[in-house]
Amino acid sequence: MVKGEGWHPSPSTQTSTGLSEVNEVIEVNEVNDNSSAADNAVNITTIGNVGNFERSDNFDNFDNFEKNFDNFEKNFNNTNPERKMKRIGIIVAMDKELQQLQQLFTGDNVVVQKCGIGKVNAALGAQRMINEFHPDAIISSGCAGGNGDELSISDVVVSSEVAYHDVYCGAAIDTTTVYGQVQGLPARFPADPWLVEKARQLNVGAMKITIHVGLIATGDWFVDTKEKMREIIGHYPDAKAVDMESAAIAHTCYVNNVPFISFRVVSDIPLRDTDASQYHDFWNTVADRSFFVTRTFVESLLSEPTE
Repeated sequence: MVKGEGWHPSPSTQTSTGLSEVNEVIEVNEVNDNSSAADNAVNITTIGNVGNFERSDNFDNFDNFEKNFDNFEKNFNNTNPERKMKRIGIIVAMDKELQQLQQLFTGDNVVVQKCGIGKVNAALGAQRMINEFHPDAIISSGCAGGNGDELSISDVVVSSEVAYHDVYCGAAIDTTTVYGQVQGLPARFPADPWLVEKARQLNVGAMKITIHVGLIATGDWFVDTKEKMREIIGHYPDAKAVDMESAAIAHTCYVNNVPFISFRVVSDIPLRDTDASQYHDFWNTVADRSFFVTRTFVESLLSEPTE
């Protein structure tokens, strides 16, 4: 995988030694990749000349490094609007989601795998996907419960960020850790900005589907009551959707420096539902056509068309 595209620093590389170390990390990763030496040279040269990012042998402190790296990453994405990917991994939780997507993707450039339901299964599936297939990006796909008056069944929620709605590490240990945050990790895992922008640009008007970008909240709970949904929204009033896997996949991608996005079809809206009837109706009536928007999104990312 070419780490120069959508690459994020892991804690082990977030030092104050300057851009030269960042370039060294990228160079080592790319030399281990299957791409040609010429491709590697182009990528490394591009990284050294992105936007207004200034080279420096030393940063005064870690905050300055972070600020400069954020500026570098933003400029990298903005100056590479047509960046393409060679292999994309899609992870779903259930057999019926797997069947829908396997019908749409049959080539080697898209790997669709079922991880099983819930956060532990999702994390294990994401790590296996990364180890075995080395995708340029991972998409958490399938369905989700929607939140908001503007959402309709079969709309798509694209994660700008994802968070755990069932994690609490306690203020007694660390007063800076907020609800939903695992100590030492982000309170919310951001999706890759380039992937989010590509999703925003999709032309899906003919499908009569609206794409909504925002927070997806994840937890080990199938939300089938209004009361449970209200509890979750109490913690995350800005959430556009809830699911059971996306934050765990994002967590794994964050640790492994793999670009991530969640791209979820709305199967039900718990605050307007009773006994998950919308969820069951979704699979009985509209699921067959709902996942074509996922194919449209993936094809916009690939360097070669899907088969």
